[in-house]
Amino acid sequence: METFVNKIYKGATKHCCYGTCNSDSRYPDRLSMQDVFFIRLPHSKKDPEKCSRWVKACSRKKFDEGKVNKDTYICSIHFVGGKGPTEDHPDPMPATATKYDVEKLEKKPRRRVKRRLVLSPLPMNEDTDNNNIIQDTEPDTQELASILLSLSGSAKTDGDNMERQERKRTCIENEFTQSERSKVMEASGVACQTETELSQDIGIRLQNKILENENKLLISKVELLETSLKNKQTEAKQASIKPGNAKFSIEQIENNDEKCKFYTGLVWPQFVQLWSFLEPAVCHLQYWNRGTGDTSKYLVSPKNALLMTLMRLRQGFLAKDLAYRFSVSPSTVSSIVLTWIQFLYRQFTPLKEHMFATRQQIKEHIPLSFKKYKNIRCIIDCTEFFSQRPGNFHRQGNLYSSYKAHTTYKVLVAIAPNGAIMFVSDTFEGSISDKDIVLKSGFLDHLVPGDVIMADRGFNIRDVLNSRKVDLIIPPFLAGREKLTPQEEALTKDIAKHRIHVERAIERIKKFRILQKIIPLSLEPLMTQIVFVASCLVNFQEPLVT
Repeated sequence: METFVNKIYKGATKHCCYGTCNSDSRYPDRLSMQDVFFIRLPHSKKDPEKCSRWVKACSRKKFDEGKVNKDTYICSIHFVGGKGPTEDHPDPMPATATKYDVEKLEKKPRRRVKRRLVLSPLPMNEDTDNNNIIQDTEPDTQELASILLSLSGSAKTDGDNMERQERKRTCIENEFTQSERSKVMEASGVACQTETELSQDIGIRLQNKILENENKLLISKVELLETSLKNKQTEAKQASIKPGNAKFSIEQIENNDEKCKFYTGLVWPQFVQLWSFLEPAVCHLQYWNRGTGDTSKYLVSPKNALLMTLMRLRQGFLAKDLAYRFSVSPSTVSSIVLTWIQFLYRQFTPLKEHMFATRQQIKEHIPLSFKKYKNIRCIIDCTEFFSQRPGNFHRQGNLYSSYKAHTTYKVLVAIAPNGAIMFVSDTFEGSISDKDIVLKSGFLDHLVPGDVIMADRGFNIRDVLNSRKVDLIIPPFLAGREKLTPQEEALTKDIAKHRIHVERAIERIKKFRILQKIIPLSLEPLMTQIVFVASCLVNFQEPLVT
């Protein structure tokens, strides 16, 4: 899905303080900067020991702990593995380290093999020394493995099976320990203590194996119960979703202007007019379904799908709320709403050229109060919508609006003197200025020599318009004076009285509650479409100025 948000990158420059490293965040396209990120050095006041270690590792002249501040960074390639600090290697490698030192640090420590003292399986002679009875070898794993396998094959958790296992385990243990005891007693009395320890160890292993089998069986039973419960819940949910079960439909607002206006922002005749405009193309509509599922199974008619989308835009209902109202799943609601927003945008887009009325058309429908302004074409202003704050600091800076003190999306709106919306720009990041948005939005392409534009003081675009032989009407500035002249005050009031209509048009757009909330970043790719569709729906309403 294509996004129309124009990006402007900002942010502080980061340099690496390590040795002779020249890593620089301004040049991310360098080959040496691939997969490289920066880590801030610990401050000497918060962690003096760690700060001292890192500064010492950097090995730079005249660089000590006192020169470490919030803008002191080191890049990730100077740590073992080149991926920043890890649990095993939290500090950077010394800048004076040789290639041999680096290889030594990167080597993983070998796992130490533990050995145990066990009885020798060989027969003993009388001349054999007592110290040779016990050897540093591995236990008799074959015999122990056969016992464990036989035991694991017969391990059960139900009633009589547990008793038979316990008796069998006891017999095997006694038989094993008796045979070993006879061998040891024949060899020497010194090995008696070791033989006892071995028998205890074997008993513990057998008991652990039994407990492990019991645990596995219990886990499998729990998983089986969870799967059965999920299947029953799914069946109950599907049984409740049937055609005709919808608690809300188009029939409940039909011919009722009050209900229709509340849920959609349009009275019933306006809704019917909108449907007649869209109906010829509805038969070619294909729902977006994330690449899964069959859209033919959707139990919502096209008219109800349009109603659902308008309710989502106008009242800002959540997907789960609409799912309860129309007796469908929340995922189906999301698919329908996303599809219809794109569908409405595509159907309204060809109207952009006709929306920007010509000077002659405006003269034919200009209100009486605007006739004093000869050749006036439109009134312009910018508006902003609050957005969710992104985690990326660059995006935060680009979206932050100093006027709203929040992250926002910004659009340029132009209306005709009668209040009809003529132009709505794509959404821009909140940090863009009014002048830049006029230059980048394509608004100037609609103007012709001789046009007159009315705007607020913030639109310092007279030089841009003069190059196109277009005049600009804005309130006068003080220009270092203490107050305006009486004529200037009268002009300011008159301009404000006429410019208020663009703010009223913007207010109509913002009555769509989906734009009143903090817009999540997941809706960013749809922001241009949502604002433009809301503006076109406003034009279906009655005129602002008559």
